[in-house]
Amino acid sequence: MIWGMANRITLIIFPFLIRTVVIYKLGELYAGLDSLFTSILQTLCLADLGIEASIVYSLYEPLARNDLDKVGGILSFYKKVFWWMGAAIFALGILLLPFLDVLVKGERPEGINIYIVYFLQLLDVVIGYWFSGYKNALLIALQRVDIDAQIRFVKNVLRYMAQLLVLILWGNYYLYTIAYPVFTIVQNICRNYIVNRQYAVYFTGGGIEEAEKNKIKSKVKALFIYKIGDVVLRYSDNMVISIFLGLAVLGRYSNYFYVISALIGILAIYDNSIRPIIGNSLVKNGKEKNLGLFCFLQKINFWIIGWSSICLLCLFQDFVTLWVGKNLLLDFSMVIFFAVYFYCWKIQNTVLVFKEAAGLWDRDKLRPVCSSLFNLIMNILLVHYIGLYGIVLSTILAVTVIDLPWSAHVFFGEFGRGQEKWYYLDIAKYTVLTVIAGSITFFFSRGIRMEPSLGGFLLKVLICVLVPNILYACFLWLDTKRFRKEKRNALR
Repeated sequence: MIWGMANRITLIIFPFLIRTVVIYKLGELYAGLDSLFTSILQTLCLADLGIEASIVYSLYEPLARNDLDKVGGILSFYKKVFWWMGAAIFALGILLLPFLDVLVKGERPEGINIYIVYFLQLLDVVIGYWFSGYKNALLIALQRVDIDAQIRFVKNVLRYMAQLLVLILWGNYYLYTIAYPVFTIVQNICRNYIVNRQYAVYFTGGGIEEAEKNKIKSKVKALFIYKIGDVVLRYSDNMVISIFLGLAVLGRYSNYFYVISALIGILAIYDNSIRPIIGNSLVKNGKEKNLGLFCFLQKINFWIIGWSSICLLCLFQDFVTLWVGKNLLLDFSMVIFFAVYFYCWKIQNTVLVFKEAAGLWDRDKLRPVCSSLFNLIMNILLVHYIGLYGIVLSTILAVTVIDLPWSAHVFFGEFGRGQEKWYYLDIAKYTVLTVIAGSITFFFSRGIRMEPSLGGFLLKVLICVLVPNILYACFLWLDTKRFRKEKRNALR
């Protein structure tokens, strides 16, 4: 947990500093280009498509029985899987090279060969697959994720420091980009050395039966379908913005989205803390008790997400002004869209965490695919009529029309179909409360007429801390009887 928290802080603070230096030293076009290539490669990259989770799942039983032959067989099998995945990603990435001109519309950074920059970032992605990506899964299954977390922490700190020095001293974007694959190679060498030295017993060979291979392939395929839609939904927006609106607009948009991503990263700490609680309850308790736990955690989620959305509404413009200046601001109406976007995306968080803990992902594996396709089609249609607003509106519609009801239907189909209507009523009730609390908070924050400054920003932060939380606390106090009953049932 300590090393995981250190990594999380590093991945929030250092990219923020680097993005700031890129914007001030090189310009917003470079920031837009960096966001575009990240989106392309994350869409191609299968690292987050559940493959690692399937390895971990496959290793639990043989590790518990100390079946070294089977562990060795599974690792050997996945080594080949990872190699072919890396080769496939590399091939797809190379095939995209002729289309980079189409993806980068309008003005682009001068004196930079976008093909070289893209190729270096592509290498960074595939290196992990070709070297030791599958070995990290062994560390997770052995409950030694701290080892990889320490390696990642040291690598990230050193890489970010090197990139900052390169940008500040020379402003050389090529050297900045080369740091990605160089430090990834160093990370993989260190991981290989440690794992091979401490856990050599698990790499002594062995094999697995064809039935076990088919089972693993089936699980990987289902996880792939489930996760790929989520990746496309998250990263396709940047590519559409670059194609139709250009790198300059993408640079401004990605500044705002970076803040939202950092906030989601912080909230992930809460998700990770409740996941084992939920998993333990699902194993020990019946559906009625688990539904009570869901209701209790859902109210906490409503409060956290509602308050976070209000903070985005009231603080976004001041923060971006202090960070990168007024010239890179978007209209305030876009801030409203971003706040709604964040609220709709995260309001279903408790349902999603419960579904993952309960292993229900296979029952709605087509949901993210349908949602991402809907989002992509609406992106292309709406961007012609309302520009950047259409990009954000498309995601809001995809989440509210497809993601939220589909996930809820699957969850309550397992834990109580009759409770689904109360879930929607709760969402409506807390949404109204959030709109009221947000309007009151915004009214008070607007009363601070100071020019954007650190002092004025901190005053608005204080208002955002006090006003909405007092209103949420009062609402829960009025709903005390029901809330206390749910809390008592959940914690009994």
